[in-house]
Amino acid sequence: MKLLHLNTYEKAGGAAIAANRRHQALLKLGVDSTLAVVGKETDDPTVHSFYGKIGKVLRPFTQAPDYILPRLYRGKDETLFSPALWPTFLHRKIAALPADIIQMEWIADSFLPASSIGKLNKPVVWTLQDAWGLTGGCHILKGCEGYKAECGNCPQLSSRRSTDLSRIAWRAKKRAYAKCKPVIVTPSKRMCRLAKESSLLCDCTVKHIPNGIDEQQFFPVQKEIARTLLQLPADANIVLFGAMSANSDKNKGYDLLLSALQHVKNSGVKNIHCVIFGATHGEPLPFPTHYLGTLHDPVSINLAYNAADVFVCPSREENFPNTVLESLSTGTPVAAFGIGGIPDIVSHTKTGYLAPAYDTEELAKGISFIMQDTVRLAEMGKVARTVIEEQYTIEIVAKRYLELYESILENRV
Repeated sequence: MKLLHLNTYEKAGGAAIAANRRHQALLKLGVDSTLAVVGKETDDPTVHSFYGKIGKVLRPFTQAPDYILPRLYRGKDETLFSPALWPTFLHRKIAALPADIIQMEWIADSFLPASSIGKLNKPVVWTLQDAWGLTGGCHILKGCEGYKAECGNCPQLSSRRSTDLSRIAWRAKKRAYAKCKPVIVTPSKRMCRLAKESSLLCDCTVKHIPNGIDEQQFFPVQKEIARTLLQLPADANIVLFGAMSANSDKNKGYDLLLSALQHVKNSGVKNIHCVIFGATHGEPLPFPTHYLGTLHDPVSINLAYNAADVFVCPSREENFPNTVLESLSTGTPVAAFGIGGIPDIVSHTKTGYLAPAYDTEELAKGISFIMQDTVRLAEMGKVARTVIEEQYTIEIVAKRYLELYESILENRV
């Protein structure tokens, strides 16, 4: 079987990480897998770059329409909106690559427009790492239910017109999906429900398969060793927070973390230190804070999780966050809001603590609950690791995808 993964980036972002993990796992299972991206970031021979030197120079010009069009709406909010209307003719390059199955991942940022999706000539499986595939351009829903109809009157664009950019992009996707008929895979149960409710995907087959984690890269290490190597205090209660653009992306909830930690401080808990990766500075937290910056290698990231007593995920909206998988794989419990796909992974009071959405006082209780009893903390860590080993290893997940691919090819004959 020849499998072609399509993702805008090779390494940058949670979707790229999830896609790369699955790609590598399928290679180990004997699948002839290729990951095709805008531009290679490594020397991995199984990764294909669509853009050469000239293409990289010209790419900003092809990105310009997708960047400019949403900003013609004066009240547009700060979240990413991708109309994907400008043709790139990438389907021609895709057709030249050998593939029995095309596995689409995160294809926004002017990578694969709707017109090219509709011209893919092989069976397509599409893993929705965010909501973009089921909307007219939004990646995060923010409570909007326009995806159930035909979008339009888009609140993220501050549009009061039914035939706005979101409706136009919705129609382009509808035409494309009708032609290529993708099989949809959703990492979280919530995204599975949204996909089935979506007017765009109502005629598509929808499957639920979670993202996986390489449990051999993210594994328990003695806390004392991790803290020594990262030069963190040995005797402190350490709260870890991290994400891509950790304190600049409002959706990641840095302000909610700040509020929760203030509640923790007001409760009288002492000797707490905060550790943050994915940022080099931010609004001061109420406890001593250590910034690790952007961590690129799994060894450093693994040490960061192991150095912590609790990982906090205060995001406003999440599909199936890699950070939560990574933390649980190292045996570090997670305190988070019970939103998106997080309840799929975190078991309340067993492997972490789930607070009602955006209730920072309850999130603070969860942080304290995890840290205040060392025996319970150790037990939660053991249970977390066991859950990962039994349900979420990348090998288990890759085998489920392989079964899906084989069934698609068998039914096609």
